Amino acid sequence: MNDSNDIRVLLVDDEETMLEFLSKRLLRDGFTVKAAFSGEEAVQAAAAKAYDVSVVDVNMAGMDGIETLGMLKDIRPEMQCIVLTGLHTPEDFLPEGEKTPAACYSSPWISSPWPRPYAKYTTRG
Repeated sequence: MNDSNDIRVLLVDDEETMLEFLSKRLLRDGFTVKAAFSGEEAVQAAAAKAYDVSVVDVNMAGMDGIETLGMLKDIRPEMQCIVLTGLHTPEDFLPEGEKTPAACYSSPWISSPWPRPYAKYTTRG
């Protein structure tokens, strides 16, 4: 496993408080962090630079987290993704009858608020 100093994290959330909290925590733990306030900004960042992992909120204004995740995986298929949500499962978010994108099945989903130790270990793999 890489040292945390080698891990580049792309954080995507339209809530400034959450983005600031996660950024500070990951920076303090030695990760390299890029914060994006929208799906569109995250896609631009991923197109310009490779990241090891993205942490994407599902419920965002404009491009939502599911669409963002799909576009990030198109641009950087090797990038690992973690999905943050106040909802419980991928199925809770999607409209009835709609299939969950394949990328979501391979991405860990973290419902917030999440237990503190789980959040820390999740960022480390």
